[in-house]
Amino acid sequence: MGAANGHGETLSLAMDDGHSYSFECAPDAVLISETGVTGLLDIRGGGGKVGDAPGSTMPEGAAVMALYGGKGDPKFLPASYAPNRKMGWDLTIKLAKRDKQLDVLTKSEMMSLFTTGFTAAVSLEAADQKMFADFLARCRA
Repeated sequence: MGAANGHGETLSLAMDDGHSYSFECAPDAVLISETGVTGLLDIRGGGGKVGDAPGSTMPEGAAVMALYGGKGDPKFLPASYAPNRKMGWDLTIKLAKRDKQLDVLTKSEMMSLFTTGFTAAVSLEAADQKMFADFLARCRA
């Protein structure tokens, strides 16, 4: 947690050696990223697999991601993307600071960043919910 490289405060969660979630407070939004996403499917281009190896290309419209809190259907948004230095892709979506989807982080018992490939659920305890509530309060101030 904290500001990095001149950017706003960031919350990061390392899930394993190749995957992580991060939430960054930008001037007009919260940037939500997942690193090391593999197994993506090109749902707009017929459902074929997106390459994970270095040098692979991302088909137009295949990079999508959703913040999900365990209820309802994920709201997929177009994601910006960059090749991950090890394998797969780093995906980022941008939500307005007051987007109601962010509030799920302060109440839900789980969250995930849904993609068409690798997706992992993260349990949220009361302390985690408070950490997100505090982060959002500072970011929205």
